Amino acid sequence: MDLSLIPVTPSLSKSPFDCGNEELNLFFRQFAAGNHRKNIAKTFVALADSGRIAGYFSLCAAGVAFEEFATQHQKGLPRYPVPAVRIARLAVAVDLHGQHIGAWLLKQAFDKIFTIAASAGVYAVVVDAIDDKAKGFYKKYGFLEFPGSRPSLFLPLRTIEAGARNRGKAQGRQSFGIWPLLTSSARTSHRTPQAPPRGPAARSPGGHSQP
Repeated sequence: MDLSLIPVTPSLSKSPFDCGNEELNLFFRQFAAGNHRKNIAKTFVALADSGRIAGYFSLCAAGVAFEEFATQHQKGLPRYPVPAVRIARLAVAVDLHGQHIGAWLLKQAFDKIFTIAASAGVYAVVVDAIDDKAKGFYKKYGFLEFPGSRPSLFLPLRTIEAGARNRGKAQGRQSFGIWPLLTSSARTSHRTPQAPPRGPAARSPGGHSQP
């Protein structure tokens, strides 16, 4: 399946989409385009070559308090909120689960975050897993849990960078394994963005369907 990544538009948000989670469906239908326009959260849509929506993700700015990190992760961090980008939502069409579209979306999100980090401080990527399956998905790609029972996980940007630099190395070590795992898992291809089709085709701060 060929996928294009394009920004959400009102016409896209009104297109049929079902990820199996009504909370995430509702956000996409009613809030994604408006929040994108208001710069509250930027949403990007995976559009299949057939014109259907395969999935989406939303990004927003975030800050993580020093005290929220476990002791072993506090070394070298300032004692004020650490800058981060939050993958607030990530969802895949329910009938496309298991086709590695979630990994493809995650890699596209990382690419966007690297672009942001070139001009603004970003220490980590933060996600809020909606359930244990979603948490397992992110942990597979190296995300770490915060202490306690929070649904949030984080991944330092330097860990992602290390994986990108060493994508050809063995996947046995976390610092090397993330990027090769993403690129090998995402079997879809990324084409040049195209115009969206015409017409139809909360958990706070976010959530995720099972990719």
